[in-house]
Amino acid sequence: MDGNTHIDLGNRAALQITGNHTLELWIKPTNFDRRQNPLAKAYGGEYTLTLEKDGSLTYYYGTRGDNGNPYQGFSSNQKLVLGTWTHLAIVRNL
Repeated sequence: MDGNTHIDLGNRAALQITGNHTLELWIKPTNFDRRQNPLAKAYGGEYTLTLEKDGSLTYYYGTRGDNGNPYQGFSSNQKLVLGTWTHLAIVRNL
């Protein structure tokens, strides 16, 4: 993908995961000029993974069901490298 392409999986009931789950993906950032969401459901809902402008990642999870409060963010202490493929795995165990 060229960094401007995305895959829209819709919001089928099978993809509405609010409990325990594991997310895995490969990511190869091409820029850090803005915040980007490699995975985006809702900050205050199921989950959102945000690539921050400094190259770090934040996983957001909430209980509201949309992009409003309340939600929590959990940040990585490692930063991604531009132009390098990185495998990510996120496990949420409530």
